[in-house]
Amino acid sequence: MLAHQNVLDLYRVEQIERLHGTAVDGMPLLIHGSLARAALMGETVPGLLMPNGQIRDVDVFTPGGLGKVAVEELLDEVGLANPSPIDAGLCEILVRDGDEAFAKKGDFIRPLRDFEVLDETRDYELHGTDGLAVRSFSSTGMLATHLLQQPLYRPDHYLKDKRFIQWLRDNETELPRGLEESIAEFHRAYNEAYPHGKLLTAMSEVYRAVVPEIIRSKFRQRTHKFMLTHAGRRTPFVS
Repeated sequence: MLAHQNVLDLYRVEQIERLHGTAVDGMPLLIHGSLARAALMGETVPGLLMPNGQIRDVDVFTPGGLGKVAVEELLDEVGLANPSPIDAGLCEILVRDGDEAFAKKGDFIRPLRDFEVLDETRDYELHGTDGLAVRSFSSTGMLATHLLQQPLYRPDHYLKDKRFIQWLRDNETELPRGLEESIAEFHRAYNEAYPHGKLLTAMSEVYRAVVPEIIRSKFRQRTHKFMLTHAGRRTPFVS
């Protein structure tokens, strides 16, 4: 089992190398989540397999305006979603439109102020590797995206988020006031408009924790196929 896992981790290194520098429609593909946080804090890269045996995904974002489904499908088509599946959920939450930025959940959308820190990107070398790097947001941008996303209702995520926030505090990382206030206003207004939103998020996390990734992957593929058949999409360019 250990040898098999080591081989999978080698494939993951190759995947990360290929993702670094990838562009979608001329816009940079940014890696965030556990990989970027580990690189930022100088921690060991988390392995391919999580403690529960599930495959750890790679969180990505591109400011080009494509949604979660389109980005995930596109990277899968060009062979960049293996062995770690791609999670482009942030593309549904952080929306860029020219010189403006918005926070979005479903049809609920609010403008973000002082969002320029989200345009700052960095290349971070992964600790314990031979020059392997990821391109991501600045530390301030990572804080902003963390606050934009719903908290995960699993103990392992809670502890990791708590350590990440403490690291940011120790390094005096703060958001511009306008961005911090507009993110808070977005969540407050959303919770007032959709009081059951947190319950749905918690149910979604239970679904991810209980249903094996292979089954969730098949369901996503069928959903993508349905969307392509009935909605269609333009074909973006990946380089």
